[in-house]
Amino acid sequence: MVVTIAKPPVPPATRNTPPGTPAGTTPRASSALFELWPPGVLPHDEAALLARPYKSGRAVPLEQSKCGTCIALCCRYIAFEVDGPTEPRDFELLRWFLLHEGTQLFVEGRTWFLQVFVRCRALGADYRCTIYDTRPEICRSYEADGCDRDEVERKATITRMFRSVEELEAWRVPWVKRWEAKRKRVRRLAAVKAARTRARRRAARRRAGGALGATRPRSGRT
Repeated sequence: MVVTIAKPPVPPATRNTPPGTPAGTTPRASSALFELWPPGVLPHDEAALLARPYKSGRAVPLEQSKCGTCIALCCRYIAFEVDGPTEPRDFELLRWFLLHEGTQLFVEGRTWFLQVFVRCRALGADYRCTIYDTRPEICRSYEADGCDRDEVERKATITRMFRSVEELEAWRVPWVKRWEAKRKRVRRLAAVKAARTRARRRAARRRAGGALGATRPRSGRT
């Protein structure tokens, strides 16, 4: 099982800047926040902080930068790559995941992830890392471009999401029907193939028997 925190970076989406926005700043909207983060995971007062604009560039002070105006979204969960369903019984494990609080499943392409919302112990009250100099390597390699703050606005990489057993069950029912139909087709094709193989073998035996009878010496009276 692979542990991952940073999702693959996605190209920045084109943004429309509202009139009156200061030059060099990027407005952020938190309207789509709870489409990716379950209600209750982030307090509303913290969620509102994501609406603050930030500036981009190397010379921008930390308190005005993208990370400086964030609430450390990347420090509030861990995500594990898990096996997606290949047969109906696989849904039992996925169902078990969703029965726990603070979990959800999401799919990127064909890759399934279990997301567990849990705050990092090293995250301070000011949304800064308290062990920054000795933080884990996965934190050091995390990039701000295409980070979780961007995913709040555009769910570009996520193709499917499940937050409850009911949502998973609603998707499982048609999935199982497709799986059963595919299985029937495979069985039918296998049966046809087996029947053709048996027919070819019978025909080969008949031909072999006919050839043997034609070459067998005949005895007769002279």
